[in-house]
Amino acid sequence: MRQQSRQQPVTAEQAEAVWRRVEATPEWQQARSVLLYASLPDELPTASFIERHRRDKQLFLPRVVGDELEIAAIADGQLTEGEFGIMEPTGVAVEPDTLHLAIVPGLAFTTRGERLGRGRGYYDRLLRRASFATIGVALDRQVIPEIPIEPHDAVLDIIITPTATYRH
Repeated sequence: MRQQSRQQPVTAEQAEAVWRRVEATPEWQQARSVLLYASLPDELPTASFIERHRRDKQLFLPRVVGDELEIAAIADGQLTEGEFGIMEPTGVAVEPDTLHLAIVPGLAFTTRGERLGRGRGYYDRLLRRASFATIGVALDRQVIPEIPIEPHDAVLDIIITPTATYRH
């Protein structure tokens, strides 16, 4: 799955189709504070989506601190490269309970909301502690029938691809 996503980059049309589907959900429309992610080259790109919603939502990004993810607001020019080469916010951390929605990447998903991440469990630990809605964003080819799941893995509420929305 990792090699497949690197070999076939996300097109602008695919990304826009996913983001339009996200914007059409009641969860997005009702959320005032949203956790997004700073995309890596093999993930659905977030930069233009973040820019589009900087003024109508309070947007947050995660940052790695030890074995956990902290959440901080996106402030103009206040990002720095983190431990894994991912851009992270430098502002004050907030409690996850202040969020209304989290939009997260993954390597693969099932229609049941199961998610395969990069293997360190950062998102699983964060998502299990909070009470906000969760959306996984992916390309159609990333939705597969089965993923090995362990008891500590978080299940997402919604998976969105360019052509489908799956609700758990």
